[in-house]
Amino acid sequence: MAWTEVDSFVINTGSVDSGAETDTYLDDGNKHVLNEVSGTPGFDYEYHYASVPGAVTHFRVKFNGFYSGNPAHVVLVEVWDFILSNWDTLFLLPDAGADADYYSADLPAADHVSGGVVRLRIVHINPGVGTHLLYVDQIVLEDMSASYSTAAPTTTLTTAAPSTTAVPTTTLTTLAPTTAGPTTVPPSTPVPVVIDPDPIDLFIGLRQTALHYNPPMPYNEGLNTSYEVDPVEITLSVIGSLQDVGIAVEPIEITITPVFGSVSTGFIITPDPINIYISITATGILTDPQMCNWVQWSKIGHLDFTIDESNLAGKRPLDWPGCVYHIHRLGVMVAVYGANGVSLLKPSSVHFGMDTIYKLGLKNKGAFAGDENKHFFVDVLGQLFKVTEGLEKLDYSEFINPLGTVILSYDKEKDLLYICDGTSGFIYSDSTKSFGRGPATITGIGARNNILSVASAGAITTPKFEVCTDIYDLGTRKPKTIHSVEVGSDPSQFLFTSVDYRTSYKDPFKQIGWFLVNPDGKSYPKCYGVEFRFRLKSMIYEYFEVDYLKVRGHIHGFSYLDTVARTVASDGQV
Repeated sequence: MAWTEVDSFVINTGSVDSGAETDTYLDDGNKHVLNEVSGTPGFDYEYHYASVPGAVTHFRVKFNGFYSGNPAHVVLVEVWDFILSNWDTLFLLPDAGADADYYSADLPAADHVSGGVVRLRIVHINPGVGTHLLYVDQIVLEDMSASYSTAAPTTTLTTAAPSTTAVPTTTLTTLAPTTAGPTTVPPSTPVPVVIDPDPIDLFIGLRQTALHYNPPMPYNEGLNTSYEVDPVEITLSVIGSLQDVGIAVEPIEITITPVFGSVSTGFIITPDPINIYISITATGILTDPQMCNWVQWSKIGHLDFTIDESNLAGKRPLDWPGCVYHIHRLGVMVAVYGANGVSLLKPSSVHFGMDTIYKLGLKNKGAFAGDENKHFFVDVLGQLFKVTEGLEKLDYSEFINPLGTVILSYDKEKDLLYICDGTSGFIYSDSTKSFGRGPATITGIGARNNILSVASAGAITTPKFEVCTDIYDLGTRKPKTIHSVEVGSDPSQFLFTSVDYRTSYKDPFKQIGWFLVNPDGKSYPKCYGVEFRFRLKSMIYEYFEVDYLKVRGHIHGFSYLDTVARTVASDGQV
């Protein structure tokens, strides 16, 4: 067993359906199949690796397999950080039906190896379903240390002198250098750039035609010729810079080895033109990182980002990988949103201190909106967050997570946040803390010259008014039957009510039909359950306010010894 293969397997939550950890060594179709179970988390498995050599400076994780479950469920592959004593997320495993390869970023062994041991975890953070499965075909470590070492390039040139018997053709073959694979060097830890080409071999050969005369021709010294090979010049150049890392290329050493054969006099040697064939083979390209997770600030009052002796302009990296999507003012701070985190930059003298408040990134680049006082964003799990002086989780992931590429637009005047993906849309009101369905195609809202403008990818269609409350158990976990719902409002047209219900928190909600609210403001959606959500709908577009919802019903097995007895009227009204 190699150090790159699983040494031991730990079950924190879950069970094995079939296979063993030895089935994870190769991508060969033999799978380690693991069960998802009821409860939270749905499963929690660890793979441990032992005897990692001390010479390994960097490694990455390769996973082949898939999770078969629910698209709304979140499965994370994580690695233990022995320095910070926490789990670092490497990547998400989406719901799928066939094997796929997943790779982590290059991981420094200094943070993730202790005593030769690496710990990986695959965890299902949502409540589990017993019929879902995790299929692991391969989960191994790959040594990436070579991408962080330095070697000097050398070149060997071999020259073969003419022979005397074959057809006169000459071939020059050049094997181009190969370089290390793509590597992004963390700007905060400068290391030498690796340029390690293989030797360049040049083979020069002459094959001549032999002419035979009978009787032989007289020897003619004037036909004697000499063959001289001019110097072969090869120029390699590296152009560019890598932040604070210098690129040094050592001199190329060329060794010429002539190989001479026998010389036959009395023959006319007529060589053909020399054909040069160049074959370029590269295993990868070493590129200059784009400083994707850096931020830079200019001199005060100038659009000049040059860093000079004034010490006013500057730059710094963020403590999460991936690119920066948005930089936006937030009070006296600057908020930075990106692919793998959210950070607040606070001015300190001519520099900025950093406070990272969230380590999961945005769902996509458009999943942000706000003004100078508050911001909103949607993370990769489809959860809605609000940022002011701190981070507030609003969630609504059951509605937002199924959306595709979301675009957030903020109407500052009405304090409304529009969440759209071109097919579906929702509106969140921060002032009333309400969330409902809205237009699907809004891509921007702004004001200029006292004119409010709305950008849209198509015609703006406003859906019918429909709201849904949060979950209520009405103060007791005993079963209840809802008899009526009274609505306090004054719409011009009809309203309808409906009820979502379930008898266990483990079950999904089910919805009954819609019931007309009569002129007295009452409807009678009879429904049995333990937990409820109450819905209200209007069939036309108009402005109206809902003052209250009054729900009446009775509790099954009601007793005055219940802790809620004092809040329940004698007629069973809740």
